[in-house]
Amino acid sequence: MLVGGGAGVVAVVGLVLAAVGVIGFGIPVLAAIVAVVCFLLMRRTLS
Repeated sequence: MLVGGGAGVVAVVGLVLAAVGVIGFGIPVLAAIVAVVCFLLMRRTLS
């Protein structure tokens, strides 16, 4: 859960920075994918 939450925060902050032009869109997209995968694995484990 900690990794998924951290990846979610990185994705949101990265998207904001990418929109401003500080960084590219690659890191936020990868972080969003990691967050979704972690969420799905956690959901699968708990059910």
